[in-house]
Amino acid sequence: MSAGYRLPVVDLDLVSDEQALLPEVERIIRRNDTFLLKNYANKGLLDGLMDILQHEDVPDVEEGFDANFTGVLELQDDILLEQYIFNTDQTLKFDRECTNESLRKLYVRLFKVGLFFLQLCMKSVGAPELVTEKDYSSTFSRYYRQDSTTQVLPNGETFEYVLNRAFRDFVCPGILTIFPVARGIKIKPPTVSADDNTWMTIDEPDCLLIHTGTLLAQYSGGVCSSSRIQISPESNAVYLTLAPPLAAVIDSTGKTVAEGLLKQQILELPEVAKKFYPREAALMQITKMIGFYKELF
Repeated sequence: MSAGYRLPVVDLDLVSDEQALLPEVERIIRRNDTFLLKNYANKGLLDGLMDILQHEDVPDVEEGFDANFTGVLELQDDILLEQYIFNTDQTLKFDRECTNESLRKLYVRLFKVGLFFLQLCMKSVGAPELVTEKDYSSTFSRYYRQDSTTQVLPNGETFEYVLNRAFRDFVCPGILTIFPVARGIKIKPPTVSADDNTWMTIDEPDCLLIHTGTLLAQYSGGVCSSSRIQISPESNAVYLTLAPPLAAVIDSTGKTVAEGLLKQQILELPEVAKKFYPREAALMQITKMIGFYKELF
């Protein structure tokens, strides 16, 4: 890893209007797939909602987790995944609603800032406006660890025990993913090979984090790229992924946004895929094994 690499930062105190932000975003995403947002005006509100979600609002495991990859799923080590998918395309409906008021408020804030930067990214690569307030799909994900690793000290400060955190791979299937807190995330610096097992841990809790996805890389015609990142469920991460409506066709073969999302969910949640999509999961496993053997020989 390049020892001098630093994650790019967009400081909203220094530049905030669209005309000034556009060249800055274009410069960043041509060389990086991840950057920080500093001095976001409503960061305090986001932090307050995150605090409620971490210490008060426990996901309801009675909701269960369905074939649409929505609901609440019990993972290993007392970790829960709560997830909702929203889509404005009437051909694919998702009936599960988010009833948690804090989570709904967080979604609204993240959607607004995420959409703004998504449109900047698309303009930066000369792509058409495919996502608007009325036309979009979104995946809203939340990890929750049941036994907290934080302790309030006598002086009122919060101390977090940093145990050996496990990280889960994440490949953004949309145009971008936005995190309200830039913590518990690992990235690969663009200066290292994709095959290099070198990771950079992000710990910037005062910032938001934006990670551009595979669809932006595709729409850019190769100008941008997108690599996998890693997320620590123990950090109680929340993140929102934005994309065009699920029925939108994204390449000349007729592949849709929905197909890309399904593939990503099967790879991320094999325990769910084996139950609801055994054939697709088996085919992906075979493809993965073939790729592994090709690398060996």
